[in-house]
Amino acid sequence: MSRLVENTNDPRFRNVQKRLDKVLSGFFRRGHVANLQIGEVSKNAHIYNSTFYDHYPHMDAAFYQLERRAEPELQKLKLEAENLSLENIYRKILHFIIKEQEYYGAMLIRKNATPLLQIPEIFQAILCKEWRNYNKDLKERIFQLFAWEFCGVIYCWGIREKFNQSKLDYYARKLAKLTKTACDRLA
Repeated sequence: MSRLVENTNDPRFRNVQKRLDKVLSGFFRRGHVANLQIGEVSKNAHIYNSTFYDHYPHMDAAFYQLERRAEPELQKLKLEAENLSLENIYRKILHFIIKEQEYYGAMLIRKNATPLLQIPEIFQAILCKEWRNYNKDLKERIFQLFAWEFCGVIYCWGIREKFNQSKLDYYARKLAKLTKTACDRLA
């Protein structure tokens, strides 16, 4: 049960938060997060399990906090991608995923697609430029299906091929093709 603390400016709270961030980041760097438990995080942060709940209601909330840290980088990528081809946009996105592969890999293993669904959402306006011939509601439904296709491609690349960087161009081309043909396939 969550018992989140209201005074997050308290130096003791911030100290514990820094320790939790350090421990969680360490688990991510080592790729040991698929079955990570609160007790293990608490033990490594030298806190009680109940103190963990002062900061997060559950483990997924801790992961979500780490996910939110990636959002500014994705927004920066979006600005850089404004005038690029679809394939080059996907190359940049896939490079970003490689850089953050411990996190995204852990989310794939945990079967949590939310962080991956966030990526096409951020790039939606750019990715759907060619979908002008459809009304807004239909484009939105097509995009939702496409976002799940995007997750499926990343899942295959991440789980089956361990984010093999030599396959990056292949997956960039594949995603670009799926984007260009989404309306014809999913309408």
